[in-house]
Amino acid sequence: ARILGVDVGKLLPGAPADICIFEPTTDRRVDSEQFISQGSNTPFDQSVLPGNVKMVLVAGQPLSA
Repeated sequence: ARILGVDVGKLLPGAPADICIFEPTTDRRVDSEQFISQGSNTPFDQSVLPGNVKMVLVAGQPLSA
């Protein structure tokens, strides 16, 4: 962000609230059928991976849960 001159990466009043809430102690099975994008090709399909994204906020608005 600094190289691009973008003012992000801060949790301050008036700053954009771009936040990823991540749960590192749970596992997640990748299911390409559940992908939101139209592309579902992944070498990780049906793999169990450590950690799980619980929510993403962009400018304070939830994108996923």
